[in-house]
Amino acid sequence: MSSSLLLFRSGLVHTPVDPEATAVLIDGSSVEWLGSEAGACSLYDDRMQCIDMGGRLLCAAFSLGMVRVSSIVEAQLLTDCLLEHGYGGVTYVVPADIFSEVTSLLSGVGVRSYLYCEVNSLAEIDALPRGVDRISLSVTCSEFWEVLERASSRNYHLSVQVEGEYDFQRFLNYLETQEYLGFRSVRCDGVSSLSQESMMQCVQHKVALGFTSDIDKEVHQSLSAATSLGVVTFCGSDPQSSTPKNLGWNLIHQIIERNTPETSVTSRGAFHALTRAVYRSLGESSSLYGQLVPSSPADCAMWNIASLESTQTQGIAQSWSTDPRSRVPSLPHLEAEDLPVLSSLYIDGQLILSKSSVKSWSRLT
Repeated sequence: MSSSLLLFRSGLVHTPVDPEATAVLIDGSSVEWLGSEAGACSLYDDRMQCIDMGGRLLCAAFSLGMVRVSSIVEAQLLTDCLLEHGYGGVTYVVPADIFSEVTSLLSGVGVRSYLYCEVNSLAEIDALPRGVDRISLSVTCSEFWEVLERASSRNYHLSVQVEGEYDFQRFLNYLETQEYLGFRSVRCDGVSSLSQESMMQCVQHKVALGFTSDIDKEVHQSLSAATSLGVVTFCGSDPQSSTPKNLGWNLIHQIIERNTPETSVTSRGAFHALTRAVYRSLGESSSLYGQLVPSSPADCAMWNIASLESTQTQGIAQSWSTDPRSRVPSLPHLEAEDLPVLSSLYIDGQLILSKSSVKSWSRLT
């Protein structure tokens, strides 16, 4: 049965609105309701297609921070790989000459896509194809400041690739001296480390920070500090690479595995950095992207998991609890050898990928 009303039940739902939710109703392309089994039974009618999750976890689909794509074939292969890892959103840096083709490809796949055109000169920004509203600019560009002025005047979304603290400070100082900034959103991609002074300036100027997926001690320390300071912080940003070092649950595992008493990122914080924070960095007008709440886009992934943990934050410390009274939405317990396995992926309420047999029927029993 084909229906725009999908009722997921008998599962585990990661949502901030109800930590004990076991059911979700999707109406078309958006989430309509989340709640309990009893609530699902009371809502059901013959128009709905019911999907038994069988104890699986349903959560927001991941969104890729940024990678570079140089050809149509590369875009196709990478997108297929990302779908297999539970990604419903992708952000690519592309040369201007393949922008239209990549846009068409991703539209056909159904993935939520954001393309930044690579710009290295005033001539290139003036020759961008129709439809471009996002540009990626490196500080090594010889006409960096002139291109920034032109991009601001055209109200582009801006991604800047900054290679060190000195260059970062120069860019932030530029933002501070401008009376008017026309950028719809500003983010710095491929970040590995940054001073707290620069992070505070990011908060002031509403600059999002995209950290690389190659998590080492230095990256983890800066990621932890930026998160605690309130910077819009996302992970999986590799603008110079076409092959992310880590993806999805493995990236989250890499982040929380490096936690120490001094520098810590909760599993919820790491999950946020791969979902909602990515959409915030992209300047999405709605704050509902990247989470499962009423009226949010129905971009979700269903996972087979070994075990579940929920976190209860006490001050800046983190304690683990399986007690549902902790009122914190649950996430899987992550071990390198036993990470969650994707069962199915939905984007805008449409089934994009299914990797296992999930029971579906048109009558609730």
